[in-house]
Amino acid sequence: MGLRAWAVWSVIGLALGCTGGGGGGGGGEPEDMGPSAEAMAAAEGLTGIVLAPASARLTPGVPRQFTAYGEYEGGEPRDITALATWTSTAPEVAEISNEPGSKGLATVHGTGAVTFRATLGEVHGELSFGGGCDYPEEFDAHFALGEVVAPFGFEPAYGANGEAVPFDMRALHCDESVRTFVFMFGTGWCGACSAMAQRLSQENAAIEAAGGKVILVELEDADSAPVDSDGARQHWDRLIGAGSTIVRVGDQSSTPGSNFVTSAARNIISGYPTTMIVRRSDMRIIAVNQPIMPVVSDPEADWTEPFIPPFTANCGPAQEEPGEPNDTPEQATPIAAGEFNGGICTPAPDFFQVDIDGPWRLTLNFTHSRGDLDVFVWDVTTEGPLQQNGQPVGSANIANQEQFEFAGPALVQVAGYQNASAEYRLTLEAL
Repeated sequence: MGLRAWAVWSVIGLALGCTGGGGGGGGGEPEDMGPSAEAMAAAEGLTGIVLAPASARLTPGVPRQFTAYGEYEGGEPRDITALATWTSTAPEVAEISNEPGSKGLATVHGTGAVTFRATLGEVHGELSFGGGCDYPEEFDAHFALGEVVAPFGFEPAYGANGEAVPFDMRALHCDESVRTFVFMFGTGWCGACSAMAQRLSQENAAIEAAGGKVILVELEDADSAPVDSDGARQHWDRLIGAGSTIVRVGDQSSTPGSNFVTSAARNIISGYPTTMIVRRSDMRIIAVNQPIMPVVSDPEADWTEPFIPPFTANCGPAQEEPGEPNDTPEQATPIAAGEFNGGICTPAPDFFQVDIDGPWRLTLNFTHSRGDLDVFVWDVTTEGPLQQNGQPVGSANIANQEQFEFAGPALVQVAGYQNASAEYRLTLEAL
C-alpha cells in the first residue's frame, strides 16, 4: 500500500485572508547540525517522501500543518515529519518551520508560487502551491454583465472591528474558499442603500456559508462628495456594526486609480443601491441587481436575465387591511393610535399615513416563516426609506417583529421582502 514517491502536486491558489501571525519558524535553509541517530535510522531503506495534505489551501495569516510520510520498499508508510529537514522555496510567500516541535508548520505571508520540501538522507518530497492562478486576461476597463471584471482593489479595505485587510482582485482570484464576490455600490445619502446594507448584514452568515464574500462600496458620502475607505468604514459601521465580517471600502481608496469603480461601473449602475456578483473561478460578472442568495447558492446558473422570485399569496382579500387599495403613497390609509390587521396579499406594498403630532412607536408582527415583511418611513422625494443620520428610519430584520420609533406625521410603507406575502398586525402607539 505504498504511497507515490517523489510526488509533486500543484494546488491552485493562495487564498487572501486577514493578515496576522501564525505558528512556525524560518523558511530558509536550516543550520546544519547533522542528522540525529533516529533520522539516520529512518533514512535506511527510504525510497520516497510524500507530503500531505496535497489538497491544502494556504491562507495568509492562517497556520497550516503539513506531514511528511516516508515510503519504504516492502513496508508501511511512516510519519517522518519530525525527522525530515523542511525548506521553502519562497519564504517571502510562505515559510515552513524546521524547528523541533513545530516541523512542517507553514506560515503564509502573501500570494505567489511556493514549494515546500521535506528531505531525509538523500530522498526528498515536494508540494507546490500557486500554480495555475493567473488572472483572466480578457477584461475591459468597464464592468459589463457576463464579462470578466477588470482587476481592481482598495487600499485600505476594512474588515471586522476596523482591521485593515488586503483587498486585491488578482489575489482574491486565487482564494478557493470563495465562490462569489457580492459587491453593493451605494452612497451615504441613499436611504435604500442603508436598508440594503443592513439586510446584507443579516444575511451575511448564510452568504458566507454559501461561499460568498460581501463588499460594501461607498461611492459618495452624505454630501455627495467622493469618500475614501476611512469615511466609508465609519458610515457602514453605524449600519452593520463594527464587528461584522463584511468588507467596507470607499471608492476614493480604489486601485489602480482613485474612484476607479465609479468610472468602471457606470454602465451597470442605474440607481442606488446596485449589487454586482462576480464568480471567482473565472472572475466574470454573473449577476446585477439579482436576489443575492439564489445567485451565491448556484453561481454556475445563467443569471443574465432578470430574476424575480415568484409571488405566492399567503393571504387573500379577507385578510387585507381597512383602506385597501393603499398600494401607492397617494392611496395611503390614514391611521391614528391603535391596532390594525392587514396583509401583503398581492405583490404591491401597503402605505399608511400616520397622523400623530408627537413621538410614536410602530410595531409590525407577522410570521417570518410565511413571509418576510419590512416597514419604513417612506420618503416620496427619493422613493425610498427616509434616512436620518445615515440610517433608514424603519425596521428590516429577519425576525417575526419589526419595530421602530419616530415623531410627527409620516408616510409608512409595509412591504414584502423579495415578493414575500404574509398577514400582519400593525400597532401604532403614541408616546
